[in-house]
Amino acid sequence: MKKADARIWAEAGSIPLYQRPQLTAARPNLANAGAFGFQAPNYEDIGFLKPGAKPSGAPSAK
Repeated sequence: MKKADARIWAEAGSIPLYQRPQLTAARPNLANAGAFGFQAPNYEDIGFLKPGAKPSGAPSAK
C-alpha cells in the first residue's frame, strides 16, 4: 500500500490542471490544422492548399 501511494504521489505532479499551449508541426501547405485548444476540430475544413497558394497567415514576400 505504501509503495502504491508513493508511486501515485510521484505522478500527481504531472497531471495538467490548466490548458497549456500545444506545440504542433504541420506542413506549410496544410490548412486549418494545428493546436485546437478547447475547440473541436472541424475536419471538413482541414486540407491541403492548391499549388501556388499561400496560407492566409503567411508573411508576404517583398
